Amino acid sequence: MSSQEEQPTPGKPATKEKAGSKSYEENPSASAQELQEAISSVPVKDYQSYEIELETKEHYDDALFNSEDELDSALNQPKQATQPTESQKSEPKAEVPIQENQNTAKYLNKDFSQFLTDSTKAESITATLTSTQSASNKAPLNISATGLNNSLVSSSIKEDNDEPDQPLIEEYIPEEGFEEAPSPPESQTLAQKIKLKAEQQFKASKANLDEYLGRSLPERELPLEFSFPIQKHKKEFDHIATGYDVRKLIEAKKSHHSLFKQAESDLAKIAKCQLSASNRQHVLDAYSPYLIEQTLDIITRFESKPNFAGDSKRLELAEACHNTFKHLISGYKQLYAGLYEAANVIYGPQRNSANKLAITLIELLFLELRLATAIHSSVPTASVKTINKLFKALSLYEPQLITMPIQSSVLHGDTSIKALYFLYQTYLALDTRNISPLLYKALHPYLLDKITLLSLVTEQYLAQQSNGKEQFNWMIKADHSSAPKLEQSGNQQTNNNETVIRVDRLLNAIEKDYRQCTEWLQANTLKPANKILAAIKPHFACTLTSALNQSVAQHRSQKFMPSFSVYEPLKIKAYPGIEQTYSYLNYQYTNERNALIKKGKAVKEAPAKPIIGKANWSFAKQVDDQLYLQTQEPTASLPLDIGQLTLFVQLPETENNSEENENTEEEQLRLGVITRSERSQQFKLNLNYRILSTNLTQAKFIAKDEPQPCLLAISEAGHLFITDHSHAFHSDMPLNFILPDDTRAIMHIDALFAVSHKVQVLLLK
Repeated sequence: MSSQEEQPTPGKPATKEKAGSKSYEENPSASAQELQEAISSVPVKDYQSYEIELETKEHYDDALFNSEDELDSALNQPKQATQPTESQKSEPKAEVPIQENQNTAKYLNKDFSQFLTDSTKAESITATLTSTQSASNKAPLNISATGLNNSLVSSSIKEDNDEPDQPLIEEYIPEEGFEEAPSPPESQTLAQKIKLKAEQQFKASKANLDEYLGRSLPERELPLEFSFPIQKHKKEFDHIATGYDVRKLIEAKKSHHSLFKQAESDLAKIAKCQLSASNRQHVLDAYSPYLIEQTLDIITRFESKPNFAGDSKRLELAEACHNTFKHLISGYKQLYAGLYEAANVIYGPQRNSANKLAITLIELLFLELRLATAIHSSVPTASVKTINKLFKALSLYEPQLITMPIQSSVLHGDTSIKALYFLYQTYLALDTRNISPLLYKALHPYLLDKITLLSLVTEQYLAQQSNGKEQFNWMIKADHSSAPKLEQSGNQQTNNNETVIRVDRLLNAIEKDYRQCTEWLQANTLKPANKILAAIKPHFACTLTSALNQSVAQHRSQKFMPSFSVYEPLKIKAYPGIEQTYSYLNYQYTNERNALIKKGKAVKEAPAKPIIGKANWSFAKQVDDQLYLQTQEPTASLPLDIGQLTLFVQLPETENNSEENENTEEEQLRLGVITRSERSQQFKLNLNYRILSTNLTQAKFIAKDEPQPCLLAISEAGHLFITDHSHAFHSDMPLNFILPDDTRAIMHIDALFAVSHKVQVLLLK
């Protein structure tokens, strides 16, 4: 028997003692009585004589409590729920561990808390999310005066009833032969009345005869200075179209493209060929009505779909239509100049024909302007000179014609030469290339309604201006050959050969309408007084008047958009719209996260690869927040309309710069909006791009209990919230946001920062 074995207790069987000394696990078959006896046989140690000593920080550095008092205080406090740490709050609930790699985790290690406003950081971001409140019946949406398209100007607006003392339009005083005879006195006899009547008829007949023969007409001393191509003999052309050929071509109902190409060729030959006036006019009159009708239809289609990117056929049609009108206008200029520059004895009998040609020319020139405006192209310098010279000649020698009602085939209604000319000048003065053609359905009737605020200015009124009376009126001196620069009336010099138009009431009306539209957008209750603006959506009206107001501000400050002729290649990727921008940021973030997860573990499903808007880009300059770019439209595959939100990702300057080998750490992000476009020759499109932010992230906000994708960005103005027009907002409105790392926060709307017909940008508190 080993010395370490326990000795049996005296008086008890050895088997029982051994069984009772075992535990339940060692002897599972033991009875309850045997287990109880075994428990009672275990000696109990008395701990009363022991002193318990705490393991405090004096003995151990990693102790939980510094002293006994701190332990007693912790034990006496009521038990609280365990709060998550800050790391537990911000970390996404991932089932797999993530490896840290600072070199490649550009998006993953991004500090998303920077997109929370200061007021939000001060609050608990773990607040219970509530559904988004409705914008109706709430406080209005504040407007950021420095942010809303950067165009709100504080200027005193004059009332429209500040009419000058002198009449603005000089009355036409007929020559002596046109004076009406005095009424015969009632005391005359019947024979005297008959004799007087005969004399009046004779004088009237003589006056009409003198006018018909040109004897009483003034000499047209103002030179038109029209330029024409060199005339060649008919034999030098293979075929010259006739009126019959044109009618057969129109009846064939060919496509727009082929018809305009044929018309361009025929009219170019007509302009260069030595033809009689009658033969030339037969061809022009055969083409003119049909081309006007088709061009109006093309303008409507261009305005409804302004994006020409990748559509070479539409670009070629626009170019063919533009060239056709150039030759059509040139042909009518030849006809009119031939009569205008002839002697009075020739002009007199054909005076009505000359006036009809003048009306046709004015209409064609205005339609050419509408076409150039619809495609954001420049109006030919020769056309601007032509309409200015023609209107001045008519106001001098045919003054009754400029106010006479005419049936316009371009406006489809009654108008006058003066109204068409004023509308022409208004389009030139206001830079409509910063307005999307989608808004032209409202722009054209709006400007047509406003031309009543323009007026011709008399020499007497100009003399009053130079003497210091009624200053600060804005004028257009109609001797320009491109977009006019408005001048203050005190700078005007009297010149009999200039047509001067007063436009200050138009500028004041635009500013007033813009303020009313911003107020309408704020409260969404009180509509603007202008019926045309009140008939469209608030953000459409605000976008339209904001762009016009920018032009007004440029004229008042005499600071205009620069133009560039030299562009250098630029390597950038473009992602148009909120959806594609969100897709790109989410794609990069998810891919980086998945790349850092250990192999063999589950990863998040990668989102669809974002679609890149491809184009060949060139860069001219960046001035403040404006980026000046150029691209070739036929090779582009993205929308390039005004108001289009676009993310530009500038690529690193490397030789092998494929999409697979791009280093995202070196990419530079620019989020902005296209603010202006102009088409130049060879299908080049010049763009102005306003940068909103270079630091942004994808996010979601809760609307109607559903998460909606949006963008959060940081700019010099503050924190920006970018979304579309699907939802309305008001100031102080709380919004629930979800950041990419699953952080949730409630932020409040502060004010509207910028707006276009596609997106709205709001400041957050």
